Amino acid sequence: MSGLEKKFATKSKIVNYIINRESTSKVEISKELNLSMPTVLSNVKDLLEKGIIIETGEYESTGGRKAKSIGINPSYRYAMGIVITANHLGMVLVNLKYEIVKSERIRLKFVSDMSYCSQVADYATKFLDHMNDAEQKEKLLGVGISIPGIINQEQKLVIKSHALKLENYSLSFLEQAFSVPVYFSNDA
Repeated sequence: MSGLEKKFATKSKIVNYIINRESTSKVEISKELNLSMPTVLSNVKDLLEKGIIIETGEYESTGGRKAKSIGINPSYRYAMGIVITANHLGMVLVNLKYEIVKSERIRLKFVSDMSYCSQVADYATKFLDHMNDAEQKEKLLGVGISIPGIINQEQKLVIKSHALKLENYSLSFLEQAFSVPVYFSNDA
């Protein structure tokens, strides 16, 4: 593993540790991840400068300077979820703390042609209207689309859906409607 890959892996470990806690400290990160304090300090400084994490308060002093608590910056990035059913389209936007920022449910009858994909893309664009185009490209991590049926993720294919009356339906048109990574899953 090259030095750059090692640095990225360490930073990823730290972010994953922080994202799964309400708040933490540099000392806790060092102990829990078995990283040296200088490594933690340099990575946390970089993550603070980039706005990925934020200071969330202070710990009680045990003598000396109070330790700062840190946590993930919930508004640093977002993810969008879309639920497709036979008669509705549900959309949700969540932040990095898994909090729902916005949600909407629209009556939209599923049809298996391109017009449906265009409508979903239009509704999604309107749903994200509070973000400008640059923000959407930068802040939106991806879109997860839930569909009732057996999904082949690699081939982007609905193998069978009784609810939508589909067989071997390609999801590539739906994927192309977004400029971010798209993930498909069974609604179960």
